[in-house]
Amino acid sequence: MEIDVSDATNSRSLNHLFKKLGHDLVEIRVRSLQNLLSKLEHQIITLDDLVQEKLLCVHLLEWFNKESCPMREEVFQLLLKLSKHSSAKLLLIEVGAADFLLQLRDDSPAEQWRSIDEILEQLYYLPDYKQVQEAARRTTSAHHLIHHSGSAQQSDVLEQQEEGIQKASQRKLKLNEEIQPDGPAISHLTGDFFGKTFINTNSMEDAPYYQLKESTKDGFLFVSFPWVPLTATDEHVLSSTDRSLRSLNAEHVVTSCEFLKDVVLLDFPAEVLLQRPAVIQSLVLLLDSTLDQDLVHSAAHCLTAVVIHLLRRLAFWRDPDFYTLKTDFTTSLLLERSMSMSSASPASSPRPFVPGEVDLRHRGDGKDRETSGSSSSSIAYSRYDTSLHDPTASLRSASQASRPDMGSPLSETHDPAATGLLTPNVTLPQFCMGVLSSTLHLLGDCSLEVLVKVCELLHWLMQLVEECISPALWTKQSPLARETAATLLTVIHEAGALLLSLKEARDQQDLSLCRQKHVCVSLLLTRLLGTVLLPDQTSSLFPNNSRIVLSTILTDLPLIDVCKDIPETVGKYLAAMDGQAYETYMQCLSICSAIKKCCQFLMEFQQRSGRESLMLQLASDSLPCLPYHQHPLFVKYCVELSSDVCRESHPVASLVIDSRRLLLQLLSYCKVEVQLSAYQACLEITENSLHVNHAAEPYSRACERTCFLINRDILYCICVSGICNESLKISRCAEKLVRHLLKSKLLMSGSLWKQFTECAVIILPVLQAYTSNSSDFGRCLLEFVDIPLSNEASRISSLEILRGNIRLLFSPDYRVRVDAASRLVTLLSREERSLHKLPDLTSADVACLPNLFVLEQARFLEPCSTSVIQVEGMLKIYEIFIGDGGDVLVQRAACDQLAVILEDMTLHGEFLKQGGLAYVQEQLNGAFQKDSTADVYIQFIPGCVKMLRFLAHHDYSLRHLLAHNPHIYYQMLRASLLYQDDVETCYNIAHLLILLLFDEVANVYVSLEEDTTNFVKRGFSLPHIIAKMYKLPFKAVTHQPNVFQQLPLHTDPDPLLQDPWVGCLRVQWNVCWHNSMQSLVEHLRLNTEEKARAIDFPDHLRLSAAEEVVVKSGAIAPSLRYAVDCINNATSHDAAREGLQQLLLYLILHSGCLRMDSELPETVHWEQAFSRFLDVQPNSPADEELVRHLLVATAAVMTVTPALSQSTSVWVWKILSSNNSPLQSRLLPPDEDTDDQTAIVASSKELLLLIRTYGSKVNAPASK
Repeated sequence: MEIDVSDATNSRSLNHLFKKLGHDLVEIRVRSLQNLLSKLEHQIITLDDLVQEKLLCVHLLEWFNKESCPMREEVFQLLLKLSKHSSAKLLLIEVGAADFLLQLRDDSPAEQWRSIDEILEQLYYLPDYKQVQEAARRTTSAHHLIHHSGSAQQSDVLEQQEEGIQKASQRKLKLNEEIQPDGPAISHLTGDFFGKTFINTNSMEDAPYYQLKESTKDGFLFVSFPWVPLTATDEHVLSSTDRSLRSLNAEHVVTSCEFLKDVVLLDFPAEVLLQRPAVIQSLVLLLDSTLDQDLVHSAAHCLTAVVIHLLRRLAFWRDPDFYTLKTDFTTSLLLERSMSMSSASPASSPRPFVPGEVDLRHRGDGKDRETSGSSSSSIAYSRYDTSLHDPTASLRSASQASRPDMGSPLSETHDPAATGLLTPNVTLPQFCMGVLSSTLHLLGDCSLEVLVKVCELLHWLMQLVEECISPALWTKQSPLARETAATLLTVIHEAGALLLSLKEARDQQDLSLCRQKHVCVSLLLTRLLGTVLLPDQTSSLFPNNSRIVLSTILTDLPLIDVCKDIPETVGKYLAAMDGQAYETYMQCLSICSAIKKCCQFLMEFQQRSGRESLMLQLASDSLPCLPYHQHPLFVKYCVELSSDVCRESHPVASLVIDSRRLLLQLLSYCKVEVQLSAYQACLEITENSLHVNHAAEPYSRACERTCFLINRDILYCICVSGICNESLKISRCAEKLVRHLLKSKLLMSGSLWKQFTECAVIILPVLQAYTSNSSDFGRCLLEFVDIPLSNEASRISSLEILRGNIRLLFSPDYRVRVDAASRLVTLLSREERSLHKLPDLTSADVACLPNLFVLEQARFLEPCSTSVIQVEGMLKIYEIFIGDGGDVLVQRAACDQLAVILEDMTLHGEFLKQGGLAYVQEQLNGAFQKDSTADVYIQFIPGCVKMLRFLAHHDYSLRHLLAHNPHIYYQMLRASLLYQDDVETCYNIAHLLILLLFDEVANVYVSLEEDTTNFVKRGFSLPHIIAKMYKLPFKAVTHQPNVFQQLPLHTDPDPLLQDPWVGCLRVQWNVCWHNSMQSLVEHLRLNTEEKARAIDFPDHLRLSAAEEVVVKSGAIAPSLRYAVDCINNATSHDAAREGLQQLLLYLILHSGCLRMDSELPETVHWEQAFSRFLDVQPNSPADEELVRHLLVATAAVMTVTPALSQSTSVWVWKILSSNNSPLQSRLLPPDEDTDDQTAIVASSKELLLLIRTYGSKVNAPASK
């Protein structure tokens, strides 16, 4: 064999260069990359020298994981060149480059997408095997420097590489199979234990492919570990432990659990217990609420340790070079292992799974070489630890290890129970489901101490579930997938049933514990659904009644206050299962947001900050929640805010508009209680402002507080929705309000009274509907349009007095009509030149006037018809009508004919264009003059009135013009007296008067004729209250008032007024009222008298006694702080232990949230509470027991906390290393004269646990 030394040196320098590409310092990485690119550019090396370098591929991808990654484009271009080469392409696919680049693309700027897409395009195209083989031969020949005279060993290397390439090609590395959407837990691109993403370079080399990847095709991310071979002595240890766990002696069982946790799990790989599941089965059987609580506690604690060790084994299989529990002894172990492999014989091992394996025991205690009588379990761990460096050896012998090796020297010593430990092999998903199901059964009835351990077990178990089960499980048909899916469904259903049963608990004594269990199950369900199920699978797998469970979780506000991930995680499952329930949930969220704004508004207003704009915005945003809280104080503050905004000397126009809109929404609210509160608040402000005491003050501006009511829309709303309200209280309150305003002329300033009368005149048609002689309010309205005395100032103009009294002729009250008729006769007599007009009032029958316009039956409006006479014919008739010197009878006939023709509104325009309106008015003026021509003109009155009626009904501009012309009213009154016996003429006059008298409140409606012309007709519409309260001569089209800012009505029955939504809204109100969940819980812990003084809202918003317990026990952050206070203030050992259990429970529950507040454990300052007991020397066995509990709790806190805070790290180091620390004495053997040596030894063991936990959570610099 001939070796090119220069090539070998070049290869070593390249390897050194590749390693520098992954250096932590950015300068070194950049120089290394520039060096490599320069060598390629100057052809010192070629691409063939790089295509087999897996480390290069890894570090090029890892380049983008660094905090600083310059020269991104250069790295992309190098990756593109590599991806075009067959061998390098396979390496890139093996290390997961496709999945990595897909994720990197989402986080990269748009200008780099093209480069990434080009690389992905090359990776997606896989060459055939011949190309791969040819490239492999070429590159391997260059890389390994093999010539024709190469040795047999090097030829074997080449053959192995070709075989590996062929297998990779045969596996058809398709991206849609290798890269799952959710991504396997054990993948090539994964997360390390410090939260950073690293590229696993050994996952495919050190782990069997069928275990880590092929299992994902069946919906699993991980199924089983490689088989762990054990000697007969090792198996005897496990069988003995199993027998001890099944003992009838409770103390023996507890001791066995501790032995399993403290010894076996440290000497054996945890997967041994899955491959020999008898021990696991025994532990699961102990999770029974009917057994002694100490047994259950020990079993749960032991199972927790098993799960944690399984997670560590999974972490090892991710990257054996990265993860090891014995980092301090790695070097010595590897050295001894290499020495033993070179000196030992393969036949020295009872099961030679690894060539060269020897009977060594690596404990790291300096006593590695033991006799055969020493603990053989340690030998098992050492043997397995050695095999990890060659996992294929275990795979090759897996079939042999599944049954006893009768040819082994130790096979004769096998214990009979050992065979039971071998079968059946429990997979990781089966283990998770079995423990999860048993734990759920235990949750229904367990003590607080056991609940703490159960929650801790579930916390770690869910991490294991996330590592081994994929949502793709539900679509797979393998036996294991179907079995696991069925168990999962059962577990989820049982968890939902347990959740609902815990929610219905009413026993006050156990309600707090039930609530804590409820929180635990809620977190479990949330995490389980998010792990094993996709939202679109929910509807097909779960029944509709599961929505109740999801709704219960979504309405648990104390839990959501800390676990912010619940709405997002559970909400999407509810949306997929029941769209209507999800819509209700979204509506609940909207109402909760409005409740928050409502409480903010109340606090802001009470502070009188003067920020009207902010308060108006908050008040408007709070209206959606008003039907649910109906707080009178909110309505009162809104009314007062509107008054404050409008009373300013120079108010902001936009704020005035917003405030009046808010007031309108309250006055016309759908709830009677809200309306009543609004009217009462308005009346209170009006009575206090328009008071005699204020009027006596010359410069008083108190009356300006009523400016918010002096508005057409506000007064109109009061008249339409207030006075005629079905609620007698609202009706009377509105009447008092309007009556007080009408009688306050002397209490208002002149400008304010003028402004009020201008608004009152506009809504007078509606207001006069309530006129009567039987009530104070009705008589007040009658007086408002009374004719003033000669020396008295009029309230309103003479025209409005005339119109108001004519309007009263349509009142249903006969006495009102009589009073109005007498006033109208007076007004007619006071008309200008009334003595020269017809009829003569002294001789006319004016007694008929009250009933002149009141018909027994209102007529229907004539439908719009098309006249047979068109424009030309109408013009000819019109010429006859206006002709001079013609026959009066012919002209009268033409007048009547025109009145009929004008029923066709299409001819109105031409008629008005010819001056027809002016001529009709001229005829009417002449008809009432006492002269020689009066008899001639009187004959035209019926036709002229009818023409005016048609013109005014369909022309709103003409109607507006005539409505403010006083002469038309006098003419119509005189015409009605002249033609009082002509029913048709009186109807036309009444019809015309209605059009003019109600012009202020009438609307124009537009509709489409159902014909080919699509002609738009304009009509006349009256408010519904007008048609209801007046006796109109015709059945007018009516409409509801459109000035009311009414909010949309809720469905009936409203789902938000039912459980669980109504309870959620009540809790939300209390949380917002106290500004936070923490403040609410502090308030609930006050005594009854203090709570009663602090609450100022309606009873239906108060929490019941059960709800108070639910909130106090379900709020994780406040409960943590309360537990710390209980430890600080404890007056007995039992109280301190109780507070300690509560602290541990809530810390574990907090760690179960997907997006938890990592700073919460640090903010509760639990270290100070622990220091109270750990900084002093214990003086009694009870003190020693408490110290033991505190040490265990400290270790548990550090374990479940994701990252150890600086303050906690310093505190633990202080209590461990301080010279005067009482804990140091526990590290020394107890004195012979010590009274209680057992307690000291026990606490020493817990102290060692704390030290071990602390050492695993901090690094060396932090420890110093």
